[in-house]
Amino acid sequence: MHSIVNCALVLKDYELAMDVMGQLCDRDGAPKHALLSALGRLHLQLGDISGAEACFNEAAETKATPLGVRELVDKGLLAIAQGAFDEAYIAFQQASQLEPFNIMILNNMGVCLLYGGHLKEAIAVLESAITSNPIHALQENLLLNLCTLYDMESSKGRMKKFALLRQISRYQADVPTTILEKLYG
Repeated sequence: MHSIVNCALVLKDYELAMDVMGQLCDRDGAPKHALLSALGRLHLQLGDISGAEACFNEAAETKATPLGVRELVDKGLLAIAQGAFDEAYIAFQQASQLEPFNIMILNNMGVCLLYGGHLKEAIAVLESAITSNPIHALQENLLLNLCTLYDMESSKGRMKKFALLRQISRYQADVPTTILEKLYG
């Protein structure tokens, strides 16, 4: 059934994905906490903040241990959706302490810093993610965000993007087209 959820998401049939995830949650022995968290994230993707919050709260009730990475990320994503970027940054920062090399968390920290008006700090977070773990950090989302931040920072953005391209080429032979367009655009 997990494959059905994945296929439904690829086809953008979110109603089917939600129905199947609900059925999976009702099964005995199902990883209810993870499923509710995923369902909450799907609600966020659809713009249903109250539905996401309900799923995240229910997920938290199913887990007896203190906040882990998943709960902190859920908290951060919900805060972003509510426009509470400082609160989101704190949640992602706490998650980053548990998983310091998690690129998704670092990318979200950069986004929160940008929306909080801290452009230079956002750039520093994304650059340090690439420097500390270049093989795993060379992900399209992070690279596109960093290129956009370079463009926003100054007229020297193009030079910084070329330096980034050189760094990418050391670790990755093929660069996705969207990144190349952003680097040269």
